Amino acid sequence: MAMRVVAFLAAAVTAAFLIGIPPAGAQAQQYRLEMMCAPADQVERVFSQTRGELPAGRGITDKAGAVVLRVNPDTASWAAILYDPQAPGLGCILAVGGDWQPLDIEAQRDRLGEGS
Repeated sequence: MAMRVVAFLAAAVTAAFLIGIPPAGAQAQQYRLEMMCAPADQVERVFSQTRGELPAGRGITDKAGAVVLRVNPDTASWAAILYDPQAPGLGCILAVGGDWQPLDIEAQRDRLGEGS
């Protein structure tokens, strides 16, 4: 059963990546985001084992959940996963993509005159 879920998640992630981003503007407002959720350990295993993505950062949402950004530095693939306290034990795929490029925050601060 667990292997079927992992295979389904891997196929879904690939499909989501191939579909791409919805159009901008008025059409984007009509777009309804439907997240795919599964047991958190299975979601993490899919992204680690099939895509080689590891946690690169996280933040707490305004509703006390967490969003974890997973990145594969070799392939530049990435995924954003939501862990919502209203759905304990589940991980929900917010987005997946490619062409990940880390940003130099210190250089940006210096450019904006906010450096220490």
